[in-house]
Amino acid sequence: MLRSFAVTRRVAARLVGERPLPFGEVARTRRVLRRATRGHSPERVLVVGPGLAARQALRHTTVDVAGTSPHSVEVNVCSRVRGSGSLPPERWDMVIVTDPAARLNDQLSAVVPACRPGARLLIVGRGGEPQAHAVVARSAAVERVIIGSGVRVLVAKVGS
Repeated sequence: MLRSFAVTRRVAARLVGERPLPFGEVARTRRVLRRATRGHSPERVLVVGPGLAARQALRHTTVDVAGTSPHSVEVNVCSRVRGSGSLPPERWDMVIVTDPAARLNDQLSAVVPACRPGARLLIVGRGGEPQAHAVVARSAAVERVIIGSGVRVLVAKVGS
């Protein structure tokens, strides 16, 4: 399966005459994140979960990635992102949760105080996750949901 994917990319690249076409999970997430962040120009962004798609979507923005893995080179904010006080207060203009775990309540209780007033909160999910909408609505004002290529991004505004 993996080999056929690589062959397909090379053939498609020859047909188009460029570098390999961007498709895959990161590319789909990046495209939907670009749509979700259109019209917003945050200074500082925090990503909870894998940060590659967010870094690519927001190339001209300072992107911090929270985590605890000592082997990950992309993590620059050491935090478990669980509960109030696990992140510095009022630091980020936008927070993107790319890995909404079953503990989304704990993540939000850490993330919401870390947002500056008026910050955007983006929750990236796969397919339909209606419980995320209800959980986020308790902490922030849900503005819209963007769906594309199997990726769903819930956009909410924190405080004002």
